[in-house]
This record gives sequence, C-alpha cells and structure tokens, in this order.
Amino acid sequence: MLLGIGVDVVHLPRIAAIFKKYSGHKFASRILSERELEQWNCLRDTSERRQIQFLAVRHVIYVYSTI
Repeated sequence: MLLGIGVDVVHLPRIAAIFKKYSGHKFASRILSERELEQWNCLRDTSERRQIQFLAVRHVIYVYSTI
C-alpha cells in the first residue's frame, strides 16, 4: 500500500506534454478506471493545471500498482 504520494513524485511538465500531445482524454482513458474517468470528466470545466495534477497523481498510482 502506498501512502503519502503526491504530485511532486512526477515531473508535471512531462505529464502536461503528454496531455497536450494526446488531447488529454486519450491519455486519461489509458490510465484511469471508469470511476476515475467520470471524476476527471467533471474537471473539464476547471483549469488545465488541475486536470494535469489529477492525471499525474493517478498515473503514479497506476505505475506503482503494476510493479
């Protein structure tokens, strides 16, 4: 179990570049569960930075859960 993982674990500019290159939704659909994807879709009206932070945190969890 991972506790205390924050956005500082990943390099946000790298996630931002992926977000912009693949329209965000494609990247999100690869790493998010259906429930998380629904939550992320609710963030569409918020800032791009908030969407990227959401994806970054979930990406870290996704990567560590596959180890």
